[in-house]
Amino acid sequence: MVIKIRKKIDPSGHPIYKSTKTLVTQEDIKIADDLDAELEKKIKQLEKTLINTDKLSSGGEKINALKVWYEVGKTLNKLLQKFVINNEDDAEFWKNLYNYFLKIHHGKPLSKVSKTRNDFITATKLAKHPWKTIRKIDKWAIWREVLSYKNITEDKRILEWVIYEFSKNPGTRDEARVLLKAIAKKFKKIYTPILNDTELNTKLQNLKNQAINNH
Repeated sequence: MVIKIRKKIDPSGHPIYKSTKTLVTQEDIKIADDLDAELEKKIKQLEKTLINTDKLSSGGEKINALKVWYEVGKTLNKLLQKFVINNEDDAEFWKNLYNYFLKIHHGKPLSKVSKTRNDFITATKLAKHPWKTIRKIDKWAIWREVLSYKNITEDKRILEWVIYEFSKNPGTRDEARVLLKAIAKKFKKIYTPILNDTELNTKLQNLKNQAINNH
């Protein structure tokens, strides 16, 4: 899919479009323009709602960061059901989102944005879970860490164990990162579905104890 680059024009005054396609058609440009318009409309609506419900200040301060990012994720997930971004162009799409959410996410240089650490990708992952599950860990910073590890989120049992442990004692992001890194490293080359619940829980508890002792 062709991506319209927000807030950029070429020297002739025309918008800039990017795509891995060698030939960009007028239909491609129309779809890119439609996505651009839809994003602008939905984001303005979302920011207004978040401000009116005291989740976000008019200056962009997140009063409830977890709820803000959860609602961002829900909005983007709905849009992505309508507009399908192909794999070749999705990196440009996710990076370009930083040019839309000027209140919700501002001040981050685009040169510092990567696909593995993109808050909007994380928000869409967050919003795929029920809010009653998400609120068990009431810290966006910790959810950012949890959702960054594929082998933690792919096994529902590991994710549920992590949620339970951090809901009891979330600690700081850095403290959470120690345990999450240990879990990700341990199960990097293990096909966890072959482990029964007792075996998996034993390994996770051992990792928790090691993390506590090494902290």
